[in-house]
Amino acid sequence: MKRNLTISIIILFVAFYSCSENKSQTKEKRIEKVMITYLLSCTGGSLEACRTGCGPTCGIPVGSALTAAALPCVTSCQSTCSSNCDLTTSLGVIIAQD
Repeated sequence: MKRNLTISIIILFVAFYSCSENKSQTKEKRIEKVMITYLLSCTGGSLEACRTGCGPTCGIPVGSALTAAALPCVTSCQSTCSSNCDLTTSLGVIIAQD
């Protein structure tokens, strides 16, 4: 019984300590997460490059016209590019929270 109490106290201490993180560290972690998401998700490294890559991703050869069948794919791809390649909104929200 005493052992269970000791283990419970240790678990509560660890949970409390992990939740009492410094606010600046939390902000740094959020910025780091945004930057990693940008590097991994923003294909081509910029919004323009990502959007340019949507045609071939959706099966449209370079220089070909957009077809009605491919429109939903291209629209979705460009929307994803807008979300993943927009650092100003992501970082602005983080800065505004503090």
